[in-house]
Amino acid sequence: MMKNYILFKLFLRYDKFRLTMRDMATYTIREAAQKLKLTKAAIDRAIVLKRLPAIKMARDGRTQARWVIDANDLDVYVKSRWSRDVSRIGGVLVFDIRKGEVSAVNAAIILNVPTAKIYHAIRAGKIPTYRKKTSYIISIEDLETYKNKYLN
Repeated sequence: MMKNYILFKLFLRYDKFRLTMRDMATYTIREAAQKLKLTKAAIDRAIVLKRLPAIKMARDGRTQARWVIDANDLDVYVKSRWSRDVSRIGGVLVFDIRKGEVSAVNAAIILNVPTAKIYHAIRAGKIPTYRKKTSYIISIEDLETYKNKYLN
């Protein structure tokens, strides 16, 4: 991915090696939004937050530059977009299994129960949790206690 990005930058730098948009698999913000069924604002936000690499480039002889997204970068973004396993707040993992912390969804998977049952137990106070921003953090020990007390 990074190799393609560097080559892409080099091609843009030298006019004699410049490629046209038809020669490379690229998307504009509008095309990427249509492909992923998102809004243009969501794609633009991903670019601004550096979650989706993009380059500003003039397209087909136009004077106004547009954001251009490489197809490989778009595929990588799609695979990592909704992954809660890598969610971070201030550079620190939100759900760190090494510390014995899981999300409500992962707790439901571990206990083989519906996610709604976990959220109901959290609201009822049967599973102690704490929050990081909008996420419930459940310790593995508390999950085992809940399983032994209420599910067996």
